[in-house]
Amino acid sequence: TCEMFYNLHPQASQQGYGTITADILGDPHLRTFDGISYTFNGFGEYRLFAADHPNTNSRIVVQVRTTPLPSSRATVITAGAVGIYDLETSELVTTVFVRAKPAGFSIIVDGSRNVTADIFQRDANDVEGFEANDFMGFSYSTEHAFTVSFANAMSVSFKYRTLSGVPSLAISPALPPSEFIQNPTGLLGVFNGDSSDDFVSRNGDVLSADATEEVLFHEFGQTWQILPEESLFVYHPGMGTSDYAHPEHIPVFTSSLSISPEVRAACGENTECLFDAAATNNIEAGLDTLATGEVLQRERAVAANVPP
Repeated sequence: TCEMFYNLHPQASQQGYGTITADILGDPHLRTFDGISYTFNGFGEYRLFAADHPNTNSRIVVQVRTTPLPSSRATVITAGAVGIYDLETSELVTTVFVRAKPAGFSIIVDGSRNVTADIFQRDANDVEGFEANDFMGFSYSTEHAFTVSFANAMSVSFKYRTLSGVPSLAISPALPPSEFIQNPTGLLGVFNGDSSDDFVSRNGDVLSADATEEVLFHEFGQTWQILPEESLFVYHPGMGTSDYAHPEHIPVFTSSLSISPEVRAACGENTECLFDAAATNNIEAGLDTLATGEVLQRERAVAANVPP
């Protein structure tokens, strides 16, 4: 149980250390833990990140679900899931499933407690029927967001956004420094302080940090589609991982986009804003991604700031 796990593996202290964050937002733009930025418009369910934390004998797995925007081959994150495992037994200790809905967040903890939390809610404990467990805590911020913090010194933040009328999420895992992490895999890269080897496929192939968007899509990103036995998502009856897998999807790539003077005037040189505005034919979508990215950048600076 969560209580037994918590008793056997006390909460890890990060005193004296900052946390390192990574992000996925917009028509998905990713920034790895080692600082590489790229765009991946896959359609399906993917391993965003997984890693072991030996100090607490635990493993974290973060997954995302992406969906195309209307009349576009660009996709956005519509759901995310986090699982914590016991390293010794491989037992799944606790899960959080989050879906973006028009009313806000739909949150399911450990597959049983379901509540739609208003995006303006500041305190999860004030939401009727919403409970955490002994292994996690929830906190809300003023950015229409909440953070799930785990007893192993890891956390995952979820931000609510609407892009081209579609409720979506920006997701930011935060981890202790890389010396405390082992076996990192997934779309957010190999967390080891070396950005040159971030793009490692499921079968172990290492792609160049300068690989094109097309190469990254086919030879890296698509390999991290989750398998049915890996899924942490909650499904409607009769549905499963295969219903969300779309290997036939070919996304829009930056090289095929035409950037209008109006888009360039609004976005400046911000590549993520330029992509989203051009891919959706909606400047407001690009500006929303720009604003969200600025919020995440400020949060990264705060998280990495360690008091003397």
